[in-house]
Amino acid sequence: MRVAVIGSKGFIGSCVVEQLRLQHDVIGICRENYRELKSLSVDCLVNCGGNSRKYWANQNRVEDFKQSVLSVYESLLDFKYKRYVYISSLDAFGKNIYGYHKRLAETLIENECSSYAILRCSAVIGKGMKKGVVKDIQDNVPLFVSPSSRFKIITSNAVSEVVSKVLALDSISGYVNVGSVDTVTPENIAFLMNKRVKYCDVVETQVFDYKTDDRFGFRTAEEYIMEIVS
Repeated sequence: MRVAVIGSKGFIGSCVVEQLRLQHDVIGICRENYRELKSLSVDCLVNCGGNSRKYWANQNRVEDFKQSVLSVYESLLDFKYKRYVYISSLDAFGKNIYGYHKRLAETLIENECSSYAILRCSAVIGKGMKKGVVKDIQDNVPLFVSPSSRFKIITSNAVSEVVSKVLALDSISGYVNVGSVDTVTPENIAFLMNKRVKYCDVVETQVFDYKTDDRFGFRTAEEYIMEIVS
């Protein structure tokens, strides 16, 4: 299968490219070659691009709209494909600007594509991660979330495996919740990483306890965290 991956040099995109190249002819699309590859025709277009910084998005609404919504719309029109796979976020269930823009992008895909899969991912961890509650705990950075917050966790490698399975099975379509079968608190994460949690003076409670898709054999948050600890 001929597959193009947008955001091919990013944290998730690079893992997706590596995984898909085991079975497919993969073309990586990034900022440097996007224009020259416009009008490219492929069997599947996988979009791993867009902004992934939640707090930045809430402070830079217009720029986040451009990166998270407008960029998706452009990709829908700039390329030719039979199927579209989009890496979204469980934040799409939320009420913040970041999640709202993810929902807008998802709606564009629904309206424009006859065949698509939207992967709403939980907190993604792995080699090269640059943000998130696990990264902050690892680096001893004070958290903006409260001790009672609960997170689902997934590794970038596991997300790549999900994308590979989605490409293999046309029956997997629509929305797919991707993440661990359970949730963990910041204190749970810190214990597993042998760290102490620091909190900012002002914190918010975030709870991501949505049911994930049981067709993918997702594991516990502890198992995913231990992959980057060991």
